[in-house]
Amino acid sequence: MIGNKKYQEQDPLSNQSYEGTDDYKITEFDFDILIKKVSKVVKGRMLHIWKKEGEELRIYHEQFELKP
Repeated sequence: MIGNKKYQEQDPLSNQSYEGTDDYKITEFDFDILIKKVSKVVKGRMLHIWKKEGEELRIYHEQFELKP
């Protein structure tokens, strides 16, 4: 984490976690997407990092990985 951590939360209904400082916000979570045409569920993990620029938060980094 960059800077002093201001908060950290875990969503009790999912595995989504949040943490951040005044200048950065981070969230991580698993996802499932149904592809209807082939009746397949794609599973993965997502990470988002937002960075404060002026008064706005903008996506600074986004990554995902697919699970087998």
